[in-house]
Amino acid sequence: MHDSTFLQTIEPKQVHKRQRRRTRFQAFWVTLLVFVLIWIVVFCLALGQVVAKTLNGKEALQRAEGLVSSMQLEQAKAELLQAKQAFADAGDGLVLVKTVGVVPYVRTQVTHLERLLTSGIDIVDSLTSLLSLGEDLVRLSGLNDTYFKSLTEGISGSVSFNDLPIETKQVILRRLHASAEELELMTTRIRVSREELMFARQDLGFESMLGFLDKVSQQLEDAEGELQTLTTLARVLPEFAGLGVEKSHLILLLNNDELRPGGGFIGTYGLMNVQDAEIRSLRTKDVYALDQPSEGLVNVPAPEPMQKYNATPVLYMRDANWSPDFAVSSVSVINQFLREAENLPENKRTEVPWSSHIDGVIGFTPEFISGLLSITGPLTVAGQEFNAQTIAQTIEFQVEKGFEQQGIAYDQRKEILSDLVSALTARLFTLPFSQWNQVFEVTHDAFVHKQLFLYSSSNSAEEVITRVGWGGRVEPGATDVQLVVDANLASLKTDPEVKRSITYQISKNSTGQYLGRTTIRYQHEGSFDWRTTRYRTYTRLYLPKGTRFIRGQGMLENDKTLNPELRPGTVDVSEELEMSVFGAFISIEPGRVGELSFDYELAPSVVQAIQSGTYNLEVLKQNGARNYALTLGLDFDKKVSNASPAEERGSWGNDRYDVSTLLDQDKKFQVNL
Repeated sequence: MHDSTFLQTIEPKQVHKRQRRRTRFQAFWVTLLVFVLIWIVVFCLALGQVVAKTLNGKEALQRAEGLVSSMQLEQAKAELLQAKQAFADAGDGLVLVKTVGVVPYVRTQVTHLERLLTSGIDIVDSLTSLLSLGEDLVRLSGLNDTYFKSLTEGISGSVSFNDLPIETKQVILRRLHASAEELELMTTRIRVSREELMFARQDLGFESMLGFLDKVSQQLEDAEGELQTLTTLARVLPEFAGLGVEKSHLILLLNNDELRPGGGFIGTYGLMNVQDAEIRSLRTKDVYALDQPSEGLVNVPAPEPMQKYNATPVLYMRDANWSPDFAVSSVSVINQFLREAENLPENKRTEVPWSSHIDGVIGFTPEFISGLLSITGPLTVAGQEFNAQTIAQTIEFQVEKGFEQQGIAYDQRKEILSDLVSALTARLFTLPFSQWNQVFEVTHDAFVHKQLFLYSSSNSAEEVITRVGWGGRVEPGATDVQLVVDANLASLKTDPEVKRSITYQISKNSTGQYLGRTTIRYQHEGSFDWRTTRYRTYTRLYLPKGTRFIRGQGMLENDKTLNPELRPGTVDVSEELEMSVFGAFISIEPGRVGELSFDYELAPSVVQAIQSGTYNLEVLKQNGARNYALTLGLDFDKKVSNASPAEERGSWGNDRYDVSTLLDQDKKFQVNL
């Protein structure tokens, strides 16, 4: 039994216990709060360091860019090292920032930022290696600070390729050749880093801090393309420039006003002997000067369409580029050149360029010459001005009409082309280095638009040329392919007056077969004159192997002078270049329109691609051809989910893929069903 003081004696003890617990609880939260506040301060400082160091790296990169522009390569390397250190310091600051990794959004942002900084370091390493190569090449070239200072002050530097001693050219070629693997590695690293940077840029939300990456990404994309070109030059240039040994190359002036499968009619050829980037000799000549002495002495049959529609039973060098694959045509041209060189009479061997072996072939159309003239400016040769706008017409008039007015003998009428090539080469080699980037741009565009082609008898060099698309090869990488190839046969120089358009259609018939139709429309806008006549072409359509021919329309047995009744011709079905080929003849009168169409059953591989839901198409442009309108009307009988290039928005959501574009280069199309 408790007395009256019971409650009074126990209550203070309980109160004290509660007070102690409350004190400990408060102390815990105060400590935790202080820790969090300290952590927040340190976190903010760390995040600030990351931001500051990243911006420092950005500024160092921008300074390096300016220094490279003025060719201050050593100082640019120092700035790159600063940029690398700044990005590395920013990465160190992320160690603390990562402690908030339990927060999903922050964890994702930190991961992307870490990838961004890693990509930045990789890019800086690649650029530093590239600058080291640049320093070597500049040092070897002997170009001094005065020259580069003159460039930055707006004065065109006077040092040109011709000013470099032959020993210097040789050393530069060797250094460039030795750097091929290094350049390829740098290209790959920049591509991977650029992709990482792009993904990180898309996911990060720090717009104000990282907005500069848009410009950096574009600059890296440009650098990647230039590095790819430089890598190719490092592998190919020593072979064509004759590093350590003299090389002989055939030069083919391909007249695409008289379009042939290999780029154009070989009206003029040349022989260039080069060693260590020094042109030992360069001579050009009318191809007939080599062909005519071989009449009756060569017996290689011409392709059957040439025999039938061009009255040419025997193959000569001028007609040897019958294949649309430039490498295949080059081998044929080389073989024919060597046969005819063997038959060349002794009294002609000093007049006609010839050789007992050929190491490579360089083919180009007047479009490429026009591009070069846009850099050098007009050239006056033998009193005749040649400029970028009218080069093709001027050449044609000179060799067809102008020579008579000047009292030049018929067999010497193309000598002016030799003089033009020599004058253009001399002008290019005296261009200051400040203008050579323009030469590279024109050259690159000519490769892309199929107006310039290379072939090398060296397997390793030819492999590189093919891989980068400089060889005019027919090696489609898509499941479905379309290639229309025209051969102007006895039509003078009519091609510029004929507008072409190509239409490719796919449909599914009632029995479930997928059918294709290709239609080539020829609109002759010229008239009969000294260079233009009715357009006579033997047209070949190259399709995937296994395509089954059904019917053709529009083909003729011959033109109206030899076929007044306009009897329809036949379609030749064959295989070439591992592809199915349909060929037919058509003739179009001036002022008229002609259409040639081929109907066929799609190859099993193409049908399988459609059924699997992933269809890809490559439409190849003929070597030397002008730009054609291209229309695709592909009905897959399956809904199109997405495509690249995309259709017009109004055409979305059905079973068709409808696109109209310009075939100015090889085009690729991807459709997902």
